[in-house]
Amino acid sequence: MLFCEKCKNRRLPKWIKIENMTLWLCETCGDFADAKNNVVREVEN
Repeated sequence: MLFCEKCKNRRLPKWIKIENMTLWLCETCGDFADAKNNVVREVEN
């Protein structure tokens, strides 16, 4: 299980069909990370 570096909550796997890969979504802050814990999409607050 990957944890969000920003808010320390768990990330949940989300399949992204267009990109044909799984990204990890932090439901607290809304950021997506790849399997290596690199943030690939960040929600601006």
